[in-house]
Amino acid sequence: MLALADSICSFYYTCEEFAMALVDKNLNEFCNALASKAPTPGGGGAAALTGALGIALCSMAGNLTLGRKKYADVEADVLSMLEKGESLRERLLALIDKDAEMFAPLAEGVSNICVGVRIGVKNASAHSKQPKKFTKIRKTA
Repeated sequence: MLALADSICSFYYTCEEFAMALVDKNLNEFCNALASKAPTPGGGGAAALTGALGIALCSMAGNLTLGRKKYADVEADVLSMLEKGESLRERLLALIDKDAEMFAPLAEGVSNICVGVRIGVKNASAHSKQPKKFTKIRKTA
């Protein structure tokens, strides 16, 4: 049981390596962090990055149409969409770190429960496995 608690708890750790803002990481660093056992970045950050990349592709297409005679009649619309897209892309990039920030209390709570489980298991074996003590420790952790 203690090994299981240790295994679960090792998933929720904080490492100085991940202290840098996620949005400031290069793609390789972000992907490595996403693939790691670290609680962040997670699905929300990955989704926000994916959205920002999608908007960047739309902006590329819009920028390729600017100044072309063929698209002169829609240039004002394209400029408006590019402006809106830039604003949305910046917001999505900011949400990568916001997702990690909002997830931190949950990860810490799970980590505290894991500590409670560890203490409870140790106390249970030291005190003839009294379930009441284990439950009490787990609820207050």
